Amino acid sequence: MKKCISLRRAALLLLALALFAAALLSSCSSSVPDLTKDGVRATSDGVDFYFYVPKTWLIDTETGIISAYVDTTDSTDMSNISVTTFALPTGAPTTPQDYWAWEGNQQAFEVFTNFTLISSDSLVLDGFAAMKYVFTATLAGADYKYMQIICVKDGMVYIVTYTSTPDKFDGNMDDVNNMVSTFRFKSGSGPLTAAADATGTSAAAGT
Repeated sequence: MKKCISLRRAALLLLALALFAAALLSSCSSSVPDLTKDGVRATSDGVDFYFYVPKTWLIDTETGIISAYVDTTDSTDMSNISVTTFALPTGAPTTPQDYWAWEGNQQAFEVFTNFTLISSDSLVLDGFAAMKYVFTATLAGADYKYMQIICVKDGMVYIVTYTSTPDKFDGNMDDVNNMVSTFRFKSGSGPLTAAADATGTSAAAGT
């Protein structure tokens, strides 16, 4: 009899642990909102891409650049994400890594002061090879931290840039990573499959 009771208690304990684990996984998975359902689509007729933005961010397309700014009562938080596109210059490299070395790295030192590259990671942006660079720099006397993703596709350069101050940078990374994961080309996805999400395995931390 004691053996039957012990087995029953063990079975109940295992069931309780399984239910707890399922609840924990459900809680974790629901903590990241599905922007394709709960967000706002950011795009315009003149661009070949779109991505989704949380409703707590404000979309701006009036400048011709697709941008979104964090909407907060904190007037010191000017964090924003933007996507710029332009034709690949004649003779320019066609891979993200080589393009950064050829043009991006040079421009960084021409535009900014105190430029410091923190990390560089390869990733897949909607099926196309891309690179993500995180760096700090001073612009017009103010210190900023940037995450920049470069993708070259069909003779066009696509640059996704997240800009923030160093103290606000990490606080918005969940939103930024989520937005990048929804980035899509209107002309169709590329042939590559990301091993992780579109922000890359090591890129997700935003370091």
